[in-house]
Amino acid sequence: MENIAKLNHFGEDVSNSELVKKSQLGDKSAFEELVKRHQELVFSLSFKLTGNRELANDVAQEAFILSLIHIPAHETKPNLGCRLLLEKWGGGGGGGGGGGGG
Repeated sequence: MENIAKLNHFGEDVSNSELVKKSQLGDKSAFEELVKRHQELVFSLSFKLTGNRELANDVAQEAFILSLIHIPAHETKPNLGCRLLLEKWGGGGGGGGGGGGG
């Protein structure tokens, strides 16, 4: 099993769009790579929106959970981290209602 995990390591040459496509096909390591690539941006934006570190962690985590739930219907677009937060806070779908934008 460890050898399979090593084979699924994605380099920077793999685009976010390709990782989304792989995630849609059930590749969990592709989704994990998306999280790694976008977690700092998502947290940073969450913190700017909330002004609270603990709440920002919760918001970022919820954004990634929602993205995992909705990844089968996700269209491949750039700036996934920004899109996740806009969906959460901007009313663009994805189970919002919580948090409010401001």
